[in-house]
Amino acid sequence: MASPALSQASTAFESDAPQVQDPPKGAGRAMLQRAKEAATAQDILLFLIALRILNALSIRTFFQPDEYFQSLEPAWQIAFGAGSGAWITWEWKTQLRSAIHPALFAAVYCLCVGFGKLYQLSPMAHGELFLAAPKVTQAIIAALGDYYTWKLGERVYGRGSNEAWAALFLTVVSPWQWFCSTRTLSNCLETTLTIIALHQWPWHWSLDAAGDEKVDEYGLRQDLDTDLAEELAKCVPETDEIMKRTRSTA
Repeated sequence: MASPALSQASTAFESDAPQVQDPPKGAGRAMLQRAKEAATAQDILLFLIALRILNALSIRTFFQPDEYFQSLEPAWQIAFGAGSGAWITWEWKTQLRSAIHPALFAAVYCLCVGFGKLYQLSPMAHGELFLAAPKVTQAIIAALGDYYTWKLGERVYGRGSNEAWAALFLTVVSPWQWFCSTRTLSNCLETTLTIIALHQWPWHWSLDAAGDEKVDEYGLRQDLDTDLAEELAKCVPETDEIMKRTRSTA
């Protein structure tokens, strides 16, 4: 049987020990809300770029011939000439396709050449750079698609809305996006450009103004972004004149 002195010492120790309390209900939701508020658009974009670069460099599989023969092979010939050994398919020889998409990667190859000469890279390192640079370029394009998916969700459902964050989450964890979005297909670039266009499109013009909503001199509805642009235009008269000319020619 424990002595009275030992019992008193044990009681005193238990009273001095810090008490671990269970987190209150809704604490997880509050922490999530604080995290969403702390995250800036720049932070999210940098995270997406880092994620897609990791995605692009970790993909080692072959999906479609077009990711090479409709982009990288023509790009190689644009950058280094007809005698460079590029594999060019018949539709390029008959000028049936636009060279805009391959020209993007041709510019990347030219930058790789300049970078290699500047830092005197070994042939092995130079070859690795030629392999990685198009992947990193496409990773940035894919990250912009993810970013503007989130921004489009915010425009549709409101800034900081759960729906916008759900759209960002779904595009980040999508297995199809991981498998396909960082490949050098023209369709991947088209997807990103389409998402950006949907975000930038003035959807508020398609409905008539209701209630106390503002309209411009042409009777078109204004949103918050337009109001901000006009406030900036007041500070710079030249910008106001450019905006008026743009609207008159639209």
